[in-house]
This record gives sequence, C-alpha cells and structure tokens, in this order.
Amino acid sequence: MLYIHKLSDLNPKSAEIESVPFVRGMNMSDSFPFTQKKVSEVFAECIVSDDDTALIERALNLLGPVLAKLGEFLARNDPVHEPVDLKRTMECLKSLALPLANNLQYGREVIALQQEFIGKAAGLLNAIPTLCTAEEKLRVNAEISAYFEKVLRSKGFSFSHQGIIFEAHTGMVRDLAESFRNGYLFHVTLEEELKKATFADIKKRIPAERLKEAEDISASINLIGEGVDQAYRLNMRMVLWAVIFYSCIKLATSR
Repeated sequence: MLYIHKLSDLNPKSAEIESVPFVRGMNMSDSFPFTQKKVSEVFAECIVSDDDTALIERALNLLGPVLAKLGEFLARNDPVHEPVDLKRTMECLKSLALPLANNLQYGREVIALQQEFIGKAAGLLNAIPTLCTAEEKLRVNAEISAYFEKVLRSKGFSFSHQGIIFEAHTGMVRDLAESFRNGYLFHVTLEEELKKATFADIKKRIPAERLKEAEDISASINLIGEGVDQAYRLNMRMVLWAVIFYSCIKLATSR
C-alpha cells in the first residue's frame, strides 16, 4: 500500500485512493466474475496462518518467566543492577500481556473467518451487479458489512486497534531491545558517566553470571519482540484485506 502505513490510516478516503491500482490490476487479469480460486489469489497476501498465531502465543508465554526473573533481580537488591531500569522493564512487559492475549484471540478468529470468507466471497461479489430489489441490496450489504465489522473490529470503515498490538507497542519493544544491547539493567557509576564509558568498558567489572542473566533476558525480549511484530503485521494484513475487499466491491459495482 502506498498511502496507508499504520493501522489508523485506514478510512474511506485512503481506501478509495489505494483501491485504484487494485481495481486496475483486477481488470487487467479479468477477475470478474470471481471464482473461489480467483478470490484466493486476490487475498493471498492477507491470509493468516497458525504460524502467525504461534509466534504471538510464544511471546505471550515468555512474559511470565521473564517477569519472574526480573522480580528475582529486584528482590536480590544486587548493587550491580539499576532498580529503576528493572522496574521500567517490568512495567513495559506487563503492558504487553493483555494486548498480546487479545491479538492472539483476534488472530484465531480471523483464521476461522477467512475460511468462511474465501468460500462465500465469489458468490457475494458476483451477485452485486444483479441486485434489483431493495430487499436484495439490504441483504447483501448486511453480509458485506458484517465481514468488515468483524475484521476491522469496528462498525465504521476504520481499524480499531484498541486493546490489541499497535505502533506504540512495537516501538516500545524495539527501544527496550536496543537498551539491553547497550547494558540496560546495570548500574552506571558517576565516574563512568563522567568518562562517558561505553557498555563494552562497563561490562568488564560486572560478574560473568550477571552478564549471562542479562543476556538471557535480552534473548527472551527479542523473542517477545518477534511476537509483537508478528501481531502488528497480522493487524496490518487485515487493513490490506479491507482495501482489497473494498476494491473487489468497487469492481463488481462497476459492472
């Protein structure tokens, strides 16, 4: 997509702009009337699989053990650690639990819904040019609206990211992972700050077992980040789904 770059960018105007190349491409490939095979091809980029939800679930399952380990560090009260950093890390990770759980459920619902959609979409779209009565139009419009509402989590033509993963979460985890690469969690002395010491210098005085613990936490945070990113990509794929479905409706309506 050229103009939609984040979840909140989807609206009727942006969908109309994005639909132009999609409609042109479908016209060139003689997509109409649609077949189930053609629908599968057109929406191929939007398909959500069990592999997607598995990554999200893995991230969700890692949160508990990582938080427990950070809690141990805090209770240990080891001067090598910076308590403020420990607490901030825990708060960041805690804030991911509900959005990840909700996104996992949403992903599973999408997997089930897309199977139904692929089976019904061709008939639904091909019926649009043949609609004559107000009752027929209302029935088809209700079916179409129901799909948009379920996928976009909204009654309006916009994607509701409330309660699931969105840009703030991906940015937060990215920043946290970067901080760990730079020695986050470890206390920096005043002398080290004045000398602008790098983590490469600071780590020389840190016991090997403490460095290993931090490396393990860092590795887990990277895996959590992969799950968060996958959840976000899943959500963006549903925005793409909405644009493509909008384009298919536009194509059918022009017949």
